[in-house]
Amino acid sequence: MLILSVVMLCCVVFVFYTYFFTVKSSGVIKVLPGDGVRRFAIKASNVTGVGVVGEFYLKFIMRRGVRFGHYRFYSGESLVDFAKRVKLGDSEKCAFTFIPGKTVYFYKTQLMNDENFSGVVSVDIPEGGILPETYIHRCQTPRGKVLLYANKSMENFISRAVTDIGMSNFYLKNINEILTLASIVEKETSVSDERGMVASVFKNRLKIGMRLQTDPTVIYQESNKTGELGRALTREDLKAVGLYNTYTMNGLPVGPISNPSMESIYAVLNPVETDYLYFVSNGNGGHNFSKTYAEHLQFVDGYRKYSIGSSTCNTSAVCVKRR
Repeated sequence: MLILSVVMLCCVVFVFYTYFFTVKSSGVIKVLPGDGVRRFAIKASNVTGVGVVGEFYLKFIMRRGVRFGHYRFYSGESLVDFAKRVKLGDSEKCAFTFIPGKTVYFYKTQLMNDENFSGVVSVDIPEGGILPETYIHRCQTPRGKVLLYANKSMENFISRAVTDIGMSNFYLKNINEILTLASIVEKETSVSDERGMVASVFKNRLKIGMRLQTDPTVIYQESNKTGELGRALTREDLKAVGLYNTYTMNGLPVGPISNPSMESIYAVLNPVETDYLYFVSNGNGGHNFSKTYAEHLQFVDGYRKYSIGSSTCNTSAVCVKRR
């Protein structure tokens, strides 16, 4: 009789445990910063199908709090095992990519549209202060922290890079100028092998006091620093006086117009030694470089013949001189 009672008790415990402490489905629970234990337990008990008993169990186990993140659960696994993972903060990781050559405004908009991260973006990051890379964070990391991490990465990178080359007798005065020119190079070409040559054109122009005349600086100014103008540049745009328009000002703009990649920064720190002063699109994604204005005009004519019907010239504004 005793043996029968023990067997029956074991069966009851087994059924009870199986029914109330076995996850019934698979999926992911999103826990946002500020979500309390109660909210988590209710949400988890509903999506895992463990019911009220499971909810009380989770509240007890997680009574000291639950970290934000994405927690995956699997059909048939023990609720105890799931609770252990959550208690340890074993969240899934989420990636965010900062695209090179974009503005801080763009990144903030992109982040706000990414549901893998949380909170509003209230931090102010200077243009050029983001190192464009793919970063891996705990899911639901506050968006401000994602930005600050990329900002710190840029600070560390540029500090090391400048230390390596030294700033004595360098053609640029400080980090701001380095990031500013690198941001222009980033916008002018996406061809890796050309970055050093584009940088050399601007270096040569700065050396002789020739205006940079580069369209991306005008776009940045006229788009209210968003970098997205939504139309072709006009003659009036090129004549607009401002802190970024390199058609109407000498030297560099007051600051970066985008967030440059490491490649563009290296190109500015180590430009190719050339005598080039001009470049224009070759129509195939690259550019033709010239030492003289006469030679440049020949390339411009070639580009225009190639791109008949196009209303834009997608390189340095030197090619707008004949507009």
